[in-house]
Amino acid sequence: MSWKVNKFLFFVIFFSLFSLALAAAEEGQVIDLKSAIEIALERNPRLNQIRKDSEIAHWNQRIILSSYFPQAAAGFSAQRYDNHPSLTYDENYQFDLVLRQRLLDLSRIADIRAASSAKRHQKENQRAYEQVVIFDVIRYFYRSLLSRQELEIRKEALSLAEEEFQIAEARYSQGMVSYYDLLRSESKYLSAKSGLRRSQSEHHKSLNDFKNIIGYDPGEKIFLEGDFSFSAEQDYPESLTQTISSLHPRLAAAAYVVSQRQRNLSSSRGEFFPRLDLEAVQSASKYSQIPGGQEWDDYWRVNLKVSFPLFEGARRYFQVNKSHQELEQARIQEIEILNEIKKDIDSFYQDYLAAEEEMVSQKKNVERSRELYQLIRQRYKVGEASEIELLDAHLNLIDVESAFKEVRYRTIVSYYGVLLAAGQLEVERVASRE
Repeated sequence: MSWKVNKFLFFVIFFSLFSLALAAAEEGQVIDLKSAIEIALERNPRLNQIRKDSEIAHWNQRIILSSYFPQAAAGFSAQRYDNHPSLTYDENYQFDLVLRQRLLDLSRIADIRAASSAKRHQKENQRAYEQVVIFDVIRYFYRSLLSRQELEIRKEALSLAEEEFQIAEARYSQGMVSYYDLLRSESKYLSAKSGLRRSQSEHHKSLNDFKNIIGYDPGEKIFLEGDFSFSAEQDYPESLTQTISSLHPRLAAAAYVVSQRQRNLSSSRGEFFPRLDLEAVQSASKYSQIPGGQEWDDYWRVNLKVSFPLFEGARRYFQVNKSHQELEQARIQEIEILNEIKKDIDSFYQDYLAAEEEMVSQKKNVERSRELYQLIRQRYKVGEASEIELLDAHLNLIDVESAFKEVRYRTIVSYYGVLLAAGQLEVERVASRE
Protein backbone atom coordinates (compact mmCIF):
# COMPACT_ATOMS: atom_id res chain seq x y z
CA MET A 1 0.00 0.00 0.00
CA SER A 2 2.80 2.34 0.90
CA TRP A 3 4.48 1.65 -2.45
CA LYS A 4 1.28 2.56 -4.29
CA VAL A 5 1.00 5.82 -2.36
CA ASN A 6 4.61 6.71 -3.15
CA LYS A 7 4.06 5.87 -6.80
CA PHE A 8 0.99 8.06 -6.88
CA LEU A 9 2.85 10.97 -5.27
CA PHE A 10 5.69 10.52 -7.73
CA PHE A 11 3.32 10.84 -10.70
CA VAL A 12 1.61 13.87 -9.14
CA ILE A 13 4.94 15.65 -8.62
CA PHE A 14 6.17 14.68 -12.07
CA PHE A 15 2.97 15.89 -13.71
CA SER A 16 3.09 19.17 -11.76
CA LEU A 17 6.69 19.87 -12.75
CA PHE A 18 5.93 18.96 -16.36
CA SER A 19 2.94 21.33 -16.37
CA LEU A 20 5.03 24.13 -14.93
CA ALA A 21 7.71 23.57 -17.56
CA LEU A 22 5.12 23.71 -20.33
CA ALA A 23 3.62 26.88 -18.87
CA ALA A 24 7.04 28.52 -18.66
CA ALA A 25 7.84 27.56 -22.25
CA GLU A 26 4.50 28.93 -23.38
CA GLU A 27 4.99 32.18 -21.47
CA GLY A 28 8.54 32.68 -22.65
CA GLN A 29 11.53 34.28 -20.96
CA VAL A 30 10.70 36.72 -18.16
CA ILE A 31 12.67 39.97 -18.51
CA ASP A 32 12.74 42.96 -16.19
CA LEU A 33 14.24 46.36 -16.99
CA LYS A 34 17.63 45.69 -15.40
CA SER A 35 18.16 42.39 -17.21
CA ALA A 36 16.87 43.95 -20.45
CA ILE A 37 19.54 46.65 -20.28
CA GLU A 38 22.25 44.07 -19.56
CA ILE A 39 21.10 41.90 -22.48
CA ALA A 40 20.94 44.87 -24.84
CA LEU A 41 24.43 46.10 -23.92
CA GLU A 42 25.72 42.63 -24.75
CA ARG A 43 23.64 41.74 -27.82
CA ASN A 44 22.49 44.93 -29.53
CA PRO A 45 23.68 44.55 -33.16
CA ARG A 46 24.42 48.22 -33.83
CA LEU A 47 26.32 48.59 -30.55
CA ASN A 48 28.44 45.53 -31.39
CA GLN A 49 29.24 47.07 -34.76
CA ILE A 50 30.42 50.24 -33.01
CA ARG A 51 32.53 48.12 -30.68
CA LYS A 52 34.17 46.63 -33.77
CA ASP A 53 34.85 50.18 -34.99
CA SER A 54 36.68 50.80 -31.73
CA GLU A 55 38.73 47.64 -32.18
CA ILE A 56 39.52 48.58 -35.79
CA ALA A 57 40.65 52.05 -34.65
CA HIS A 58 42.86 50.36 -32.04
CA TRP A 59 44.58 48.20 -34.63
CA ASN A 60 44.88 51.12 -37.07
CA GLN A 61 46.79 52.97 -34.38
CA ARG A 62 49.08 49.97 -33.88
CA ILE A 63 49.66 49.67 -37.64
CA ILE A 64 50.69 53.31 -37.97
CA LEU A 65 52.79 53.16 -34.79
CA SER A 66 54.61 50.05 -36.00
CA SER A 67 55.89 51.93 -39.05
CA TYR A 68 58.18 53.86 -36.70
CA PHE A 69 59.66 50.72 -35.16
CA PRO A 70 62.90 49.17 -36.49
CA GLN A 71 62.39 47.15 -39.66
CA ALA A 72 64.39 44.04 -40.55
CA ALA A 73 64.43 42.24 -43.90
CA ALA A 74 66.38 39.34 -45.36
CA GLY A 75 67.11 38.77 -49.04
CA PHE A 76 68.57 36.02 -51.19
CA SER A 77 69.54 36.15 -54.85
CA ALA A 78 70.87 33.51 -57.25
CA GLN A 79 72.65 34.45 -60.49
CA ARG A 80 73.73 32.41 -63.51
CA TYR A 81 76.34 33.63 -66.03
CA ASP A 82 77.16 32.27 -69.49
CA ASN A 83 80.22 33.53 -71.37
CA HIS A 84 80.59 36.64 -69.18
CA PRO A 85 83.49 38.74 -70.49
CA SER A 86 85.07 39.41 -67.06
CA LEU A 87 83.65 37.00 -64.49
CA THR A 88 85.31 33.62 -64.14
CA TYR A 89 82.45 31.82 -62.36
CA ASP A 90 79.18 30.58 -63.77
CA GLU A 91 76.90 31.20 -60.80
CA ASN A 92 76.78 33.19 -57.62
CA TYR A 93 74.58 33.32 -54.49
CA GLN A 94 74.15 36.28 -52.22
CA PHE A 95 72.48 36.80 -48.82
CA ASP A 96 71.53 40.24 -47.46
CA LEU A 97 70.32 41.34 -44.02
CA VAL A 98 68.86 44.85 -43.94
CA LEU A 99 68.03 46.83 -40.80
CA ARG A 100 66.16 50.15 -41.13
CA GLN A 101 65.16 52.73 -38.56
CA ARG A 102 63.26 55.92 -39.29
CA LEU A 103 64.91 58.64 -37.25
CA LEU A 104 62.90 61.70 -38.16
CA ASP A 105 59.61 61.98 -40.03
CA LEU A 106 57.34 64.77 -38.79
CA SER A 107 54.51 63.65 -41.05
CA ARG A 108 54.50 60.12 -39.69
CA ILE A 109 54.68 61.33 -36.07
CA ALA A 110 51.58 63.44 -36.69
CA ASP A 111 49.87 60.41 -38.25
CA ILE A 112 50.55 58.38 -35.11
CA ARG A 113 49.03 61.08 -32.91
CA ALA A 114 46.04 61.38 -35.27
CA ALA A 115 45.45 57.62 -35.03
CA SER A 116 45.47 57.89 -31.23
CA SER A 117 42.80 60.62 -31.38
CA ALA A 118 40.75 58.50 -33.80
CA LYS A 119 40.89 55.58 -31.35
CA ARG A 120 39.66 57.75 -28.47
CA HIS A 121 36.97 59.20 -30.72
CA GLN A 122 35.60 55.72 -31.41
CA LYS A 123 35.65 54.89 -27.68
CA GLU A 124 33.56 57.96 -26.91
CA ASN A 125 31.23 57.10 -29.80
CA GLN A 126 30.76 53.69 -28.23
CA ARG A 127 30.03 55.21 -24.83
CA ALA A 128 27.52 57.61 -26.38
CA TYR A 129 25.71 54.84 -28.23
CA GLU A 130 25.60 52.68 -25.12
CA GLN A 131 23.52 55.43 -23.54
CA VAL A 132 21.28 55.54 -26.61
CA VAL A 133 20.74 51.79 -26.29
CA ILE A 134 19.88 52.16 -22.58
CA PHE A 135 17.37 54.88 -23.43
CA ASP A 136 15.79 52.83 -26.22
CA VAL A 137 15.49 49.83 -23.88
CA ILE A 138 13.74 52.01 -21.29
CA ARG A 139 11.49 53.55 -23.92
CA TYR A 140 10.40 50.31 -25.54
CA PHE A 141 10.23 48.43 -22.22
CA TYR A 142 7.73 50.88 -20.77
CA ARG A 143 5.95 51.21 -24.12
CA SER A 144 5.46 47.44 -24.18
CA LEU A 145 4.21 47.46 -20.58
CA LEU A 146 1.85 50.28 -21.45
CA SER A 147 0.60 48.55 -24.61
CA ARG A 148 0.00 45.35 -22.63
CA GLN A 149 -2.04 47.21 -20.03
CA GLU A 150 -3.83 49.11 -22.78
CA LEU A 151 -4.67 45.78 -24.40
CA GLU A 152 -6.22 44.51 -21.17
CA ILE A 153 -8.16 47.74 -20.79
CA ARG A 154 -9.43 47.54 -24.37
CA LYS A 155 -10.55 43.95 -23.83
CA GLU A 156 -12.53 45.02 -20.81
CA ALA A 157 -13.89 48.05 -22.65
CA LEU A 158 -15.05 45.88 -25.54
CA SER A 159 -16.77 43.48 -23.16
CA LEU A 160 -18.59 46.35 -21.46
CA ALA A 161 -19.48 48.07 -24.74
CA GLU A 162 -20.84 44.79 -26.10
CA GLU A 163 -22.91 44.30 -22.96
CA GLU A 164 -24.22 47.86 -23.21
CA PHE A 165 -25.13 47.35 -26.86
CA GLN A 166 -27.00 44.13 -26.07
CA ILE A 167 -28.92 45.87 -23.28
CA ALA A 168 -29.75 48.76 -25.57
CA GLU A 169 -30.99 46.37 -28.27
CA ALA A 170 -33.22 44.58 -25.79
CA ARG A 171 -34.59 47.80 -24.36
CA TYR A 172 -35.09 49.34 -27.78
CA SER A 173 -37.13 46.34 -28.88
CA GLN A 174 -39.27 46.90 -25.76
CA GLY A 175 -39.59 50.61 -26.48
CA MET A 176 -37.71 51.61 -23.32
CA VAL A 177 -34.90 53.59 -25.06
CA SER A 178 -34.76 55.71 -28.17
CA TYR A 179 -33.15 54.86 -31.49
CA TYR A 180 -30.51 57.47 -30.70
CA ASP A 181 -29.51 55.52 -27.58
CA LEU A 182 -29.29 52.34 -29.65
CA LEU A 183 -27.06 54.01 -32.25
CA ARG A 184 -24.87 55.50 -29.52
CA SER A 185 -24.38 52.07 -27.91
CA GLU A 186 -23.60 50.46 -31.24
CA SER A 187 -21.10 53.21 -32.06
CA LYS A 188 -19.36 52.64 -28.73
CA TYR A 189 -19.24 48.92 -29.38
CA LEU A 190 -17.72 49.36 -32.86
CA SER A 191 -15.21 51.89 -31.54
CA ALA A 192 -14.23 49.54 -28.72
CA LYS A 193 -13.79 46.70 -31.21
CA SER A 194 -11.52 48.73 -33.47
CA GLY A 195 -9.67 50.04 -30.41
CA LEU A 196 -8.95 46.49 -29.27
CA ARG A 197 -7.58 45.55 -32.69
CA ARG A 198 -5.43 48.66 -32.72
CA SER A 199 -4.13 47.84 -29.24
CA GLN A 200 -3.27 44.29 -30.31
CA SER A 201 -1.28 45.63 -33.23
CA GLU A 202 0.51 48.22 -31.11
CA HIS A 203 1.41 45.65 -28.46
CA HIS A 204 2.80 43.27 -31.08
CA LYS A 205 4.87 46.02 -32.71
CA SER A 206 6.17 47.37 -29.42
CA LEU A 207 7.34 43.88 -28.41
CA ASN A 208 9.09 43.44 -31.75
CA ASP A 209 10.79 46.83 -31.34
CA PHE A 210 11.88 45.81 -27.86
CA LYS A 211 13.25 42.47 -29.07
CA ASN A 212 15.14 44.23 -31.83
CA ILE A 213 16.80 46.60 -29.35
CA ILE A 214 17.97 43.80 -27.04
CA GLY A 215 19.16 41.70 -29.98
CA TYR A 216 16.47 39.00 -29.88
CA ASP A 217 14.82 37.30 -32.82
CA PRO A 218 11.21 38.52 -33.37
CA GLY A 219 9.99 34.94 -32.99
CA GLU A 220 11.34 34.51 -29.46
CA LYS A 221 8.73 34.52 -26.70
CA ILE A 222 9.29 36.95 -23.85
CA PHE A 223 7.27 38.32 -20.97
CA LEU A 224 8.08 41.72 -19.47
CA GLU A 225 8.01 42.07 -15.72
CA GLY A 226 7.74 45.55 -14.23
CA ASP A 227 5.59 48.54 -13.39
CA PHE A 228 5.68 52.32 -13.76
CA SER A 229 7.21 53.14 -10.38
CA PHE A 230 10.44 55.12 -10.33
CA SER A 231 12.01 57.92 -8.29
CA ALA A 232 13.24 61.07 -9.98
CA GLU A 233 16.09 63.23 -8.75
CA GLN A 234 15.90 66.98 -9.09
CA ASP A 235 18.29 67.35 -12.04
CA TYR A 236 17.75 70.77 -13.56
CA PRO A 237 18.95 71.81 -17.03
CA GLU A 238 21.24 74.49 -15.58
CA SER A 239 23.21 72.02 -13.45
CA LEU A 240 23.28 69.42 -16.22
CA THR A 241 24.47 71.97 -18.79
CA GLN A 242 27.37 72.93 -16.53
CA THR A 243 28.71 69.37 -16.50
CA ILE A 244 28.17 68.32 -20.12
CA SER A 245 31.52 69.65 -21.30
CA SER A 246 33.38 67.18 -19.08
CA LEU A 247 30.92 64.28 -19.02
CA HIS A 248 29.16 64.14 -22.35
CA PRO A 249 30.57 61.42 -24.65
CA ARG A 250 29.37 63.18 -27.81
CA LEU A 251 31.31 66.32 -26.91
CA ALA A 252 34.36 64.25 -25.98
CA ALA A 253 34.11 62.44 -29.33
CA ALA A 254 33.80 65.76 -31.17
CA ALA A 255 36.86 67.09 -29.33
CA TYR A 256 38.85 64.05 -30.44
CA VAL A 257 37.73 64.64 -34.03
CA VAL A 258 39.11 68.20 -33.78
CA SER A 259 42.35 66.79 -32.34
CA GLN A 260 42.56 64.23 -35.15
CA ARG A 261 42.05 66.92 -37.81
CA GLN A 262 44.76 69.05 -36.16
CA ARG A 263 47.16 66.11 -36.38
CA ASN A 264 46.20 65.54 -40.00
CA LEU A 265 47.01 69.18 -40.74
CA SER A 266 50.36 68.76 -38.98
CA SER A 267 50.96 65.61 -41.05
CA SER A 268 50.29 67.51 -44.27
CA ARG A 269 52.66 70.29 -43.25
CA GLY A 270 55.24 67.75 -42.11
CA GLU A 271 55.64 66.53 -45.69
CA PHE A 272 57.46 69.80 -46.48
CA PHE A 273 60.26 68.88 -44.03
CA PRO A 274 63.18 66.48 -44.57
CA ARG A 275 62.97 62.83 -43.58
CA LEU A 276 65.91 61.05 -41.99
CA ASP A 277 66.42 57.24 -42.17
CA LEU A 278 69.20 54.97 -40.95
CA GLU A 279 69.89 51.74 -42.83
CA ALA A 280 72.42 48.99 -42.06
CA VAL A 281 73.06 46.21 -44.60
CA GLN A 282 75.08 43.03 -44.18
CA SER A 283 75.88 41.13 -47.40
CA ALA A 284 77.60 37.84 -48.11
CA SER A 285 78.08 36.10 -51.50
CA LYS A 286 79.60 32.83 -52.66
CA TYR A 287 82.05 34.63 -54.94
CA SER A 288 83.02 37.98 -53.53
CA GLN A 289 83.30 40.83 -56.02
CA ILE A 290 85.65 42.66 -53.69
CA PRO A 291 89.26 42.48 -54.90
CA GLY A 292 91.12 39.88 -52.82
CA GLY A 293 87.93 38.75 -51.12
CA GLN A 294 87.36 35.19 -50.08
CA GLU A 295 84.36 32.95 -50.73
CA TRP A 296 81.35 33.91 -48.52
CA ASP A 297 83.14 36.97 -47.21
CA ASP A 298 80.56 39.29 -45.62
CA TYR A 299 80.63 43.04 -45.14
CA TRP A 300 78.55 45.77 -43.56
CA ARG A 301 77.53 49.12 -44.85
CA VAL A 302 75.59 51.85 -43.09
CA ASN A 303 73.53 54.41 -44.95
CA LEU A 304 72.19 57.63 -43.52
CA LYS A 305 69.52 58.85 -45.89
CA VAL A 306 68.10 62.33 -45.94
CA SER A 307 65.24 62.97 -48.34
CA PHE A 308 63.89 66.42 -49.01
CA PRO A 309 60.72 66.94 -51.09
CA LEU A 310 61.01 69.49 -53.86
CA PHE A 311 57.96 69.46 -56.10
CA GLU A 312 55.10 67.04 -56.73
CA GLY A 313 52.74 69.15 -58.77
CA ALA A 314 51.69 71.21 -55.70
CA ARG A 315 50.08 68.13 -54.16
CA ARG A 316 51.39 68.93 -50.70
CA TYR A 317 50.13 72.49 -50.88
CA PHE A 318 46.66 71.30 -51.86
CA GLN A 319 46.73 68.68 -49.11
CA VAL A 320 47.49 71.33 -46.47
CA ASN A 321 44.55 73.46 -47.64
CA LYS A 322 42.24 70.45 -47.59
CA SER A 323 43.34 69.48 -44.06
CA HIS A 324 42.83 73.04 -42.88
CA GLN A 325 39.25 73.08 -44.18
CA GLU A 326 38.56 69.71 -42.54
CA LEU A 327 39.79 71.12 -39.22
CA GLU A 328 37.49 74.14 -39.53
CA GLN A 329 34.61 71.81 -40.37
CA ALA A 330 35.28 69.73 -37.22
CA ARG A 331 35.28 72.88 -35.06
CA ILE A 332 31.95 73.97 -36.51
CA GLN A 333 30.52 70.51 -35.85
CA GLU A 334 31.73 70.68 -32.24
CA ILE A 335 29.82 73.94 -31.69
CA GLU A 336 26.76 72.47 -33.43
CA ILE A 337 26.82 69.39 -31.17
CA LEU A 338 27.09 71.55 -28.05
CA ASN A 339 24.08 73.65 -29.09
CA GLU A 340 22.12 70.54 -30.03
CA ILE A 341 22.83 68.99 -26.62
CA LYS A 342 21.62 72.10 -24.80
CA LYS A 343 18.51 72.16 -26.97
CA ASP A 344 17.76 68.49 -26.33
CA ILE A 345 18.21 68.88 -22.58
CA ASP A 346 15.73 71.75 -22.51
CA SER A 347 13.26 69.97 -24.83
CA PHE A 348 13.20 66.78 -22.76
CA TYR A 349 13.01 68.77 -19.55
CA GLN A 350 10.02 70.77 -20.79
CA ASP A 351 8.34 67.50 -21.77
CA TYR A 352 9.08 66.16 -18.29
CA LEU A 353 7.60 69.21 -16.53
CA ALA A 354 4.51 69.13 -18.73
CA ALA A 355 4.02 65.38 -18.16
CA GLU A 356 4.45 65.80 -14.40
CA GLU A 357 1.82 68.54 -14.27
CA GLU A 358 -0.51 66.54 -16.50
CA MET A 359 0.01 63.48 -14.32
CA VAL A 360 -1.23 65.42 -11.28
CA SER A 361 -4.36 66.42 -13.20
CA GLN A 362 -4.92 62.93 -14.58
CA LYS A 363 -4.49 61.43 -11.12
CA LYS A 364 -7.25 63.68 -9.82
CA ASN A 365 -9.31 62.78 -12.88
CA VAL A 366 -8.91 59.09 -12.08
CA GLU A 367 -10.00 59.69 -8.47
CA ARG A 368 -13.05 61.66 -9.64
CA SER A 369 -13.95 59.04 -12.23
CA ARG A 370 -13.75 56.29 -9.62
CA GLU A 371 -15.87 58.37 -7.28
CA LEU A 372 -18.40 58.92 -10.08
CA TYR A 373 -18.45 55.23 -10.90
CA GLN A 374 -19.03 54.28 -7.26
CA LEU A 375 -21.77 56.90 -6.99
CA ILE A 376 -23.62 55.61 -10.06
CA ARG A 377 -23.07 52.07 -8.87
CA GLN A 378 -24.80 52.90 -5.59
CA ARG A 379 -27.61 54.62 -7.45
CA TYR A 380 -27.94 51.59 -9.73
CA LYS A 381 -28.29 49.30 -6.71
CA VAL A 382 -31.31 51.29 -5.47
CA GLY A 383 -32.80 51.62 -8.95
CA GLU A 384 -31.99 55.31 -9.49
CA ALA A 385 -29.60 54.71 -12.43
CA SER A 386 -29.87 52.53 -15.48
CA GLU A 387 -27.47 49.80 -16.58
CA ILE A 388 -26.35 51.94 -19.50
CA GLU A 389 -25.41 54.79 -17.13
CA LEU A 390 -23.45 52.34 -15.00
CA LEU A 391 -21.63 50.95 -18.03
CA ASP A 392 -20.95 54.45 -19.33
CA ALA A 393 -19.36 55.37 -16.02
CA HIS A 394 -17.23 52.22 -16.12
CA LEU A 395 -16.11 52.87 -19.69
CA ASN A 396 -15.24 56.45 -18.74
CA LEU A 397 -13.15 55.17 -15.83
CA ILE A 398 -11.31 52.80 -18.17
CA ASP A 399 -10.51 55.61 -20.62
CA VAL A 400 -9.30 57.90 -17.83
CA GLU A 401 -7.07 55.20 -16.33
CA SER A 402 -5.62 54.53 -19.77
CA ALA A 403 -4.83 58.23 -20.22
CA PHE A 404 -3.21 58.34 -16.78
CA LYS A 405 -0.89 55.44 -17.62
CA GLU A 406 0.04 57.11 -20.90
CA VAL A 407 1.07 60.23 -18.97
CA ARG A 408 3.13 58.14 -16.54
CA TYR A 409 4.89 56.59 -19.51
CA ARG A 410 5.70 60.02 -20.95
CA THR A 411 6.95 61.21 -17.56
CA ILE A 412 9.42 58.32 -17.24
CA VAL A 413 10.65 58.53 -20.82
CA SER A 414 11.11 62.31 -20.78
CA TYR A 415 12.99 62.12 -17.47
CA TYR A 416 15.45 59.56 -18.82
CA GLY A 417 15.57 61.61 -22.02
CA VAL A 418 16.99 64.51 -19.99
CA LEU A 419 19.75 62.24 -18.67
CA LEU A 420 20.44 60.92 -22.18
CA ALA A 421 20.66 64.43 -23.62
CA ALA A 422 23.08 65.37 -20.82
CA GLY A 423 25.22 62.27 -21.49
CA GLN A 424 24.62 60.90 -17.98
CA LEU A 425 22.35 57.92 -18.63
CA GLU A 426 24.47 55.21 -17.04
CA VAL A 427 23.33 51.73 -15.97
CA GLU A 428 23.92 52.46 -12.28
CA ARG A 429 21.84 55.63 -12.49
CA VAL A 430 18.90 53.76 -13.96
CA ALA A 431 19.09 50.99 -11.37
CA SER A 432 19.03 53.49 -8.50
CA ARG A 433 15.64 54.84 -9.62
CA GLU A 434 13.82 51.56 -10.14
